This record gives sequence, structure tokens and C-alpha cells, in this order.
Amino acid sequence: MRCAHPANNTNGIEETECIAINSAVCGNYGLTGAPPRGHNDQRPPSAREYSVNQRQPYAGATRDGKAHPMLDSLLVVETPEGVALSLRLAGLVPRSMAFILDILIRLAICYALIQVLGTLGQSGIGLFLLLIFLLEWFYPVLFEVYGDGSTPGKRAMGIMVVESSGLPVGFQASLVRNLLRTADFLPFGYGLGLLSMLKTRHYQRLGDLAAATVVVWRQAPRPYSELPAAPPLAPALRLSLDEQLSLITFVERLPQLSPQRQLELADLLQPLSGARGQAGLQRLIGMANYLAGRR
Repeated sequence: MRCAHPANNTNGIEETECIAINSAVCGNYGLTGAPPRGHNDQRPPSAREYSVNQRQPYAGATRDGKAHPMLDSLLVVETPEGVALSLRLAGLVPRSMAFILDILIRLAICYALIQVLGTLGQSGIGLFLLLIFLLEWFYPVLFEVYGDGSTPGKRAMGIMVVESSGLPVGFQASLVRNLLRTADFLPFGYGLGLLSMLKTRHYQRLGDLAAATVVVWRQAPRPYSELPAAPPLAPALRLSLDEQLSLITFVERLPQLSPQRQLELADLLQPLSGARGQAGLQRLIGMANYLAGRR
């Protein structure tokens, strides 16, 4: 039995659970002693292979027997250290809402400037035009570079700009993507920009394509989770370090899963626990506590 590929996973099983299941049931022969009958040596593609090199999402077979790319808003990039980062791409609607909010903020600033500088005569008008120019072109740049990738509108919508490599956006990239808003505006109403976002896989307008940037959802850090308490139980089989970590991670995530999902995943690890149902689940929790150093 193989767990679903991370890019094609829609049943609530996250990658950590896939690692635990594949390691315990079919991915590592240390649990069974030999590969299962009919097993082939072909391994599933890594994050680098399906996202960085091929730039193609996981493809599923359809009735016509052909493989078609899955629609997915998840961008997986790999850092130089070999760490795979999953970025949730922001689509047309939240970006449009953020753009409208930023326009309203700039209009409010313009109104305040008129009230203050209008009393200064001709010099006030000249200063007003200068400030309007700076506001129009450097308002988004300064906020994106020094505001953690978000203008006030983007922050209100929970999205941010990053480079396509996953790194924070720099001054040069932000300047390029915002200067090219002129091209995105053509022929009117940001027509080219909207068309580009609808046609590109990562929802990039022309400025994003030129600056190699993407707009993603801001992800809140996950709260620290503790292992459910249970009497420590030494595993009956010898586990590798990766398998130990996968089992501990799986048990840590149990409070986030429904009882039915907990039992379903625990049954997949029956070769390790030696039991099914609630008894197998409790044995897995005990093994995780043992591996975490609780005696």
C-alpha cells in the first residue's frame, strides 16, 4: 500500500503521515525483512523532482488513460540546504481585494495632503505633485521590502510577496515588479496583468514574471504540540532514525485528526504495532513516548 503523493493528497493525510506509513508498511524493508511480493524498486519522486526540476505538478490518470496535471495552488521550492518549502499561492480574488484596499489607503493619504498643502499656494501644489509621484511608485516597494513582503492591503488579506525561490523579496525585485504595473495596466483596467495571472501556473502578472516573484498566503507558525500521554512501549521492530521521527510526528498530530482518521492511519501501521483499531493506536502512542525518551 502506498500513501498518496504529497502534491495529489486530498484526503487529509499530510506528508509526515505519508512518510510514517510508507516507512512502516512498504517503504522500508527493515520492518518486513524483505520487499513485498510484486514490489518494484521505483520510488516516488522527491519534492525537487516534481516541483523544482520538472516544474510539473503530480499528474493523475483519467478515463482516457492519459496523465493530466492536477490543479494545485501549492508551490514547493527547495532551499540550498535541501529543505522543501511549501508555499500556498494567492489567487486573483485576494490580490484584487488587497489592491483595492491599497488604493483606498492612498486616496486617503492624498486627501490629507491636499488639506495640508493646499494652504501653501503654488509651492504647496508642487510639493503635492512630488509626494503623489513618490506615493504612487514607492508606496508598494517600501512596504514590500521593509514590511515583510506586504503592503497594508496585502497584510489585511493575509498575503505577501516573496521571490520564486521562497526568499524574502529584495529591493530590486520589488522595484521591477511595481514599475511594470504600467505594462500590466494595458490596454486598460490591468487587462494584461489579469490575463497573465489567469494563464500562468503561479498566478503571476507581467511584473512578477520579470522580477521572478510570487504572491503567497502568509502562514502562521504551527503551535508546539506534545505527545499524548501513554505508558512507554519499546517497539518490537528495529526502526531507523527517520522512521522514529516519522512515528513521533504522526502521534503528535493525532489531536488534529478525527477519531476515524486516527484509527485508519493506525491500521496502516499494523505491521509495526501488531494490533488494529484502538489497541493498535494505543500501542503506537506508547512507542512514540518510548522513542521520545519517556521511561
